[in-house]
Amino acid sequence: MNGGSIIGCTAGSLGGGVVVARSTFTMNKGSILSCTAKESGGGGVDVQNGGSFTMKDGVISDCVSRGGETWKFGGGVYVENGSFTMDGGRITACRAANTSDPKYGRGGGVALSGQGVFELNAGTIDASCTATGAGGAVYSTGGTLCANGGTIAGGVMNSYGTITGSGGTRFSGSVTNDEGGSIKSGTFEETSDVLNYGTIGPGVTFSGKVTVTYMTDGTVYAQHFLKSGAMARQPGAKPGKTDYTFDGWLKADGTAYDFKQPVTENITLTAKWKLTSYTVVSSETELRDALTQKKAGIRLANDIQLTQGTLEITYEVTLDLNGKVLAQSVDGSVFVIGNEEASKIGKLTVVDSDTTKEHKFEPNADHLWVLDETGGTETVHGGIIYGGRASSGGGVNVENGTLIMEGGSIVGCQAGDVGGGGVHNSGTFIMKSGTISGCNGSVGGGVYNSYGTFTMEGGSISRCEAADRSGRMGDGDGVYNSGTFTMSGSAEITECRASGVYNTGTMNANGGSIQTVSGSTALYNNGAGTVQTESGSTGTVFKTQVTNEGVISGGTFEDQVTSKRGTISGGTFRLDVSIQRETTVTGGVFEGDVSIQGGTVSGGTFKGKV
Repeated sequence: MNGGSIIGCTAGSLGGGVVVARSTFTMNKGSILSCTAKESGGGGVDVQNGGSFTMKDGVISDCVSRGGETWKFGGGVYVENGSFTMDGGRITACRAANTSDPKYGRGGGVALSGQGVFELNAGTIDASCTATGAGGAVYSTGGTLCANGGTIAGGVMNSYGTITGSGGTRFSGSVTNDEGGSIKSGTFEETSDVLNYGTIGPGVTFSGKVTVTYMTDGTVYAQHFLKSGAMARQPGAKPGKTDYTFDGWLKADGTAYDFKQPVTENITLTAKWKLTSYTVVSSETELRDALTQKKAGIRLANDIQLTQGTLEITYEVTLDLNGKVLAQSVDGSVFVIGNEEASKIGKLTVVDSDTTKEHKFEPNADHLWVLDETGGTETVHGGIIYGGRASSGGGVNVENGTLIMEGGSIVGCQAGDVGGGGVHNSGTFIMKSGTISGCNGSVGGGVYNSYGTFTMEGGSISRCEAADRSGRMGDGDGVYNSGTFTMSGSAEITECRASGVYNTGTMNANGGSIQTVSGSTALYNNGAGTVQTESGSTGTVFKTQVTNEGVISGGTFEDQVTSKRGTISGGTFRLDVSIQRETTVTGGVFEGDVSIQGGTVSGGTFKGKV
């Protein structure tokens, strides 16, 4: 075809303008205009059965594949089991439209399937091409796009297809590389964005772009490469998970991401899941069977007493205490999460759907709360994890995994040799709600955070005690931290007899409050400890005395502070501060009197006597 026009032709099935099968067609100049394929595809051109079409110049314009019953592929060009080579010219204003189910309109300009090959060396497939479903400019399902040159200005959907070639083709629109798709080459201009579910070869770069990474259950679900200042595309295909429904994308702080906000830096979003069903259990046997069968949600129908030892969690499960008591009656933790030696990882989320149920406890001589439903003087509302006795983590021992408390209470549990009466954490512990009360351990009566990450966003730790088997007081009635402990929101540590927090690690004192009994210490910051407030946080309020030997750079201190050594570089101090021995003060606001008995003071704001 060396000129002329093919105009206004209609085919009942394929190729409104031209069908090429087991033959060749070369278009040097001329145009294919306003042609229609009604049943399947190729409004302008259909190439099939080993056929070959070469376009060296000219235009394919205003062609359409449309109808209402089947897939509508390739408004301009549809290549199935053949090849189309574009060495120049333009494909413009073509459409793939399904009138009854719009999602089945694919590839407004070009569609590829099966063994179809589209080789783009020069010319343009422009943004005026549209599809009611996907791939306004190009849609490929199993086909190959050889991106050697030219420009694709509109949207591209690569579904189980391959984009390869020398990489000279310039993509300036939105590209989706779907699951099973592969991008091995291409030049992606500043205006383009790429949402990737498949694979992208090492030779493909996205210079000048930021990346949004979508994670689900610790694996990458999708990545979006886009210009800084543009808005992220929410993945259209939602991830799936047995027994859960997808419930949106969360930022690192756990809040919902706003897709109307511009993206100016690399960010990671995590899938939020909502459990859809629970297995209801009434006995220890039923509970253990449900865990063996790896049920995603388990709800207690009755109080359950464990007689066969610890419950091991090696998968992701949500336990609804439902106002009931889950009691350990033999030696061992109530739960152990994960198994480090066996490289097994577990995740336990504790919730409580009945917070009205009352349970009574009576403190014994060791200040351990003992269940006494008829004569107890202490009341706890809602479901209870109770009675665990272990060397570490009487209630829950997080060995290799995650514990999330969204409700319920851990009460009357104890840990002797290692510590963590309520919880011993070597993994991740997130406390959003609930209570840990009346527990004791050699260190960390409530929680021993042993080189793990403990985030306390809400709930309370109260009336726990650190003491060894002989009754000698230990460290950290509420929390003993040698890992990373972040306290924020409405979290409270209260009514501890010796020290609310004993810190030898990093404490991010971002919010919440700590108040121990009169004369005791809200915080003992060991020489290896750091207490800091992260940017934008209000700071934890320490309502009773504090002893410092490490580094304090944030927090609000409402009672006396004694710094025996270490550094104070920030924080607000409402009452008197005693600076002793080897302490260095470089910052902070001191509203009360400051007594300097050694050390160095080189900065800070002092409003009282010095």
